Amino acid sequence: MTDSSASVQIVTWNDFGEGTVVEPTKEYGYRDLGLIQDFRRRHLGATFPFPTNDLALALRFDNLRRQSATNAARAKGMDELFTHPFPASYKPRN
Repeated sequence: MTDSSASVQIVTWNDFGEGTVVEPTKEYGYRDLGLIQDFRRRHLGATFPFPTNDLALALRFDNLRRQSATNAARAKGMDELFTHPFPASYKPRN
């Protein structure tokens, strides 16, 4: 990023055997993804609206969907939320 690169490639996601992992793990949680977010904020603008805590939302949502599988009405609501997670009026916080 110091040479004004237009992009950064993260070459790995879950190469556990090689010890190159950035996806969430039980040992380190969302640390590496949080570091990438922080780096992005520092070098591309502090207005990046997503805090590190938001990274856990996908897992939390998936767990709620699984818990709702036996309740048809709740499962339908969760599916609708999955399809349209934000209302049209949603504006990211700064």
